[in-house]
Amino acid sequence: MFYLLDSPDRDFLDQLHALFLARGLQTLVTEQGSLDDGRPRYVMQGVEALDMAAMRTLLYRDPVFPIFLPPPHRAQLLALREEPVQTLHAALVSPLALKVSAFAFAMLLLGLLAERWLI
Repeated sequence: MFYLLDSPDRDFLDQLHALFLARGLQTLVTEQGSLDDGRPRYVMQGVEALDMAAMRTLLYRDPVFPIFLPPPHRAQLLALREEPVQTLHAALVSPLALKVSAFAFAMLLLGLLAERWLI
C-alpha cells in the first residue's frame, strides 16, 4: 500500500475512489487513527506503485478531473491542489528568504562595484 492522501471527510475520499476505479486505478480508503479534535482520519492508499504516478497526475495536474466531482468536493480538491503553491509562496516570502535575497543582492552590487573600480 502506498499513501496518497488523507482527509477527515470520508465522502470526499469515496468520491475520489470511485473516479479512480472508473479509470482502472485501484485504491483503498481506510480509517487510521483520529485527528487532534477527535474526528476520524481517513487515508486513501494506492494498491500498486505503478498507478501512483497516474493518480498524482489526476489529483494535482489534470484540468478535467475536478469536473467529475460534486461542487463541495471539487472545492476541496482545488484547495488541495493550491496547498503546495501556498507553501512555496510562504517559503519564498518568509523573512529569512528575504534577508538572504537582500544579502545576495548586496554582495552582487559590491562585486560589480569592486570590479568596476579595480579594472
